[in-house]
Amino acid sequence: MTGIKAYFQRVRKRLDIRWISVLLLFVLFSASVYSAITPMDGETELYRDVIRFHVLANSDSDDDQALKLLVRDRVTMFTTELLKDTKTVSEAKALLSENSDRITEIAEEVIRENGYSYGASTVTGYEIYPERQYGKYRFPAGKYCSLRVKIGRAEGKNWWCVLFPPMCLASSTVQKYENEGELARLGFSDGEIGVIDEQKSIRKEIRFFFLDKIYKRK
Repeated sequence: MTGIKAYFQRVRKRLDIRWISVLLLFVLFSASVYSAITPMDGETELYRDVIRFHVLANSDSDDDQALKLLVRDRVTMFTTELLKDTKTVSEAKALLSENSDRITEIAEEVIRENGYSYGASTVTGYEIYPERQYGKYRFPAGKYCSLRVKIGRAEGKNWWCVLFPPMCLASSTVQKYENEGELARLGFSDGEIGVIDEQKSIRKEIRFFFLDKIYKRK
């Protein structure tokens, strides 16, 4: 009997350890999900205050991809000048909406100058973006106000940037901005800078991982 009793005690101990392990895994998973669905400080502001820029090429051919970058540069030059004195996101949205036709004209001018007959279109609205890395700054996946320029069939690879506050630069993105002081001068709050700065934390990694899985696209 003593041997049987000892056997069952060992089995019970192993079962207890397994249940404790399962419980710990459940707690860790629950914490991860909670982190993924609760906004970080500054994240809600980021989605509200930022306007993204999205250019879609006609196709993935080398020529169409090169044309996409030429359109990007010309439109960026225009929007940089257009928004240079803009202080609020609502003002920026209004200016972009008012100049939507002019942005389309600029894109089509570039297209014609390079020997193509594609049309172009410009849309300002809300769009789902995947997580994107710009230099040392990382913007989480989510729904942002977006200026979208579509070239021809718009079936090629995308180009993404941050239009407001003005982090887009012709022929590049945000390599110019290397410290928090520069971002603050552009209009980003301390909370927003805390979200996008590349200094990593477990909280950011968990949240960005889940958001990118939810919003993943080409």
